[in-house]
Amino acid sequence: MGKRFLLVAMDMGNTPPGVVFKTLAKALAAYASLEVICPDFDETFGWEGISRIPAPPYHVHRWKTIRRYWKWLCCNPDDSLWARRAMRAVMPALGQYDAVISLTSMNYFPSILLGRKIAAKLGKPWWIYSVDGIPSPTEWLDGDALTHDRMALWLDRVCAGADGFFSSNPYMMDYQRRMMPHMKGRWDYLPTPHNLTSSCPFVPHEGLVFLYTGTLYGLRRIDGLLEGFRAFRKGHPQAKLVFVGDTHPSYKEQASAMAAEGAVEFLPFQRDVNPLLERADVLLDIGADIPDDVFLSSKIISYLPMERPILAITGKNSPARNMLGGIPSIIHCSNDAAQVGEALERCVKAVGAGIGDRAGARALFQASNVARKLFETICL
Repeated sequence: MGKRFLLVAMDMGNTPPGVVFKTLAKALAAYASLEVICPDFDETFGWEGISRIPAPPYHVHRWKTIRRYWKWLCCNPDDSLWARRAMRAVMPALGQYDAVISLTSMNYFPSILLGRKIAAKLGKPWWIYSVDGIPSPTEWLDGDALTHDRMALWLDRVCAGADGFFSSNPYMMDYQRRMMPHMKGRWDYLPTPHNLTSSCPFVPHEGLVFLYTGTLYGLRRIDGLLEGFRAFRKGHPQAKLVFVGDTHPSYKEQASAMAAEGAVEFLPFQRDVNPLLERADVLLDIGADIPDDVFLSSKIISYLPMERPILAITGKNSPARNMLGGIPSIIHCSNDAAQVGEALERCVKAVGAGIGDRAGARALFQASNVARKLFETICL
């Protein structure tokens, strides 16, 4: 195999970014020889054909502590300290590479620092791939513009010499370019890679089940959904709304009457959600309740091969609407009771209609296609 890449990541475990990075690495190994530096590997993952270089452990502080660092020091000193320690530890194991690629998300900036150091030491091209907009938009930081701006200034300075930057969708890429105006390398977007080859089978059941799996936090609100569902049930008394994962107590209180009737159910985290998916008629994706958000959830992508309609509740001009709009089996609306009620009715009509209209979207996010795009962008 001709090309050889070095990937630098902080997480190759079972967190959301860790899963993305593992999926990308596995698919990319079909196109190039890979070595991966990381302090946290998932030992149960199939690493055959991928060389691993352990990095020193990294202690992740609570967000409150991280925010204080940025407000007081305009950086997180632990990131720089770790990068220096990691550089000394991994140098003896390094070989020759065609490119160094830092994989990052949220505030996992040490992989950027270490990738930059290694690329400079070896005199090789340095690329960055982030699954999130970094720093997180101010709305996602509870309106903390000071922390946001200081992170943006730091990133603009540190990443200025990168040969290229990948964001996970074109709207996030536009946001990233505004945050890092001095990065003069190549800009492109790299869809979040998924293995979308199989569908969760459908188990017949009574009633009509709408299912959401995942934590509800921050800007992911469901007050409009609950109100719209309450009105929807007047015409569909057998309908049921199921939430799996952490939910704010206020929503449980708001839905208490429907929960007592068995129309709404809140379940704790489930290690295996397949039994619930198999008995769901419609899958819910809930994004940020703001206009012009930059995030496209991995959840809606993972739903694409499942023979169910998808209801995506997001703000106006969201990546979900812009990238997956026009697909009849994916219904979009805002977190507004009237819009939700109309969208729920459309979902009922879409049940059993098939998902052949998603073939193009599935191909866009298929891990092998994403890895090929990364390889060709860097090498061709």
